[in-house]
Amino acid sequence: MRRTRLIWFALGAIVALLSWVLSSAFLSQADATEVPILVLSVPHIIDAGNNDELETLSLAAGERLQQCGAASFDIELRNDGFIYEVPITTETETVIGCLISEFGGSENEIALSIKVGNAQTH
Repeated sequence: MRRTRLIWFALGAIVALLSWVLSSAFLSQADATEVPILVLSVPHIIDAGNNDELETLSLAAGERLQQCGAASFDIELRNDGFIYEVPITTETETVIGCLISEFGGSENEIALSIKVGNAQTH
């Protein structure tokens, strides 16, 4: 009697574990769509004539991102500046064009790069 209960308990645990593993494997593949992402690396630079710490290049780049029409983007704060990430999709095509024309040939130390990332958080 005890052995039979233990066998059924073990079989139930195995079935539960297998169903969890299979469902997480299928769901993670369905959600993980990778898209190219435009990455703007902007350092904290304050103009020499300006004493306001809120008037930095990194914050001005964020404002310019919104002016270009970026509805949503990711921001990563680092010790040396901000990193802005905008997914490259058909909806953000005009935003990406605006950002490249704005920052592509600028004299500031803004670095533009492209990486492939997970689009489910964007």
